[in-house]
Amino acid sequence: YVHGRHNLSSGESLPGDHPYNNPQRYIERSSIFHFKGLNTATLLEFGEQSTALMGLEMLTSLWRQGVPHEMIIYPKTGHNLTSPILQLESINRNLDWFDYWMLGKRDPSQTKRDQYARWEKVTENMKAMRERDSNSPVRTSK
Repeated sequence: YVHGRHNLSSGESLPGDHPYNNPQRYIERSSIFHFKGLNTATLLEFGEQSTALMGLEMLTSLWRQGVPHEMIIYPKTGHNLTSPILQLESINRNLDWFDYWMLGKRDPSQTKRDQYARWEKVTENMKAMRERDSNSPVRTSK
């Protein structure tokens, strides 16, 4: 079950014809088809009542590229976080993400150590996936 009216047509959000009549245009303009070569750890945050379905497409693209990632879907919210509690949660999550991935900072608290262990596991899994894919023979269809 999808909450919110906007999610029902999130795949049709490109201006003009919808992807069912013109799939090539959708492919050309959709960011999910342009992730090749991306390797920057990526934090995705979406409101449950906004374009979270597009976020799932982005999540899949990141996973297929072997990019460390995390996706958060905030409950009972649309495109903008209006709840002060959720705003604070997002701010703290973003600060933690940048400290860890960009600055290499590590908070010694147990809560943060558990979070870092989760992120390190994601990193290991994504590295293994990239290595596996780079060692796979290229298959062409005839």
